Amino acid sequence: MAFDFSGKRVWVTGAGRGIGREVAEQFVAAGATVVGLDLAFPEAVPRMQMAAYCASKAAVTSLTQTVGLELAPFGVRVNLVSPGSTDTPMLRGMLPDEGAMARTIAGLPDQFKLGIPLRKIATPAEIANTVLFLASDLASHITLQDLVVDGGATLSA
Repeated sequence: MAFDFSGKRVWVTGAGRGIGREVAEQFVAAGATVVGLDLAFPEAVPRMQMAAYCASKAAVTSLTQTVGLELAPFGVRVNLVSPGSTDTPMLRGMLPDEGAMARTIAGLPDQFKLGIPLRKIATPAEIANTVLFLASDLASHITLQDLVVDGGATLSA
């Protein structure tokens, strides 16, 4: 399905790399003008050794809800997409060896992280497709949501 965002302006966080860059590129390909902010926010589920990232994520979630409530009377929809493990340079840089990707998919009980039921790491394009859907008219009655795109990894989190 092709989306048409001609004449629309979108705000993309993390547009300089990884998932954000893929989102920005897909919006541009669909005709949008992209305002890019090079910020990165990780998973919604707390993770060991990621305190600053998780605090940033909690702040963005709260901001999304507050801004969404304030702008809803004007017909503005505000949603958040929270990606799970996604094949980006950031994720690969965090993995200590070649087997780490498979261990991430299988789960890391010592870090209180379950595996990924879909048995694969997401691609930036899969996350970007979710963002474009939420921004499209197909999602015209969806607002104030935090859509987790993680292959089912947070099922029991």
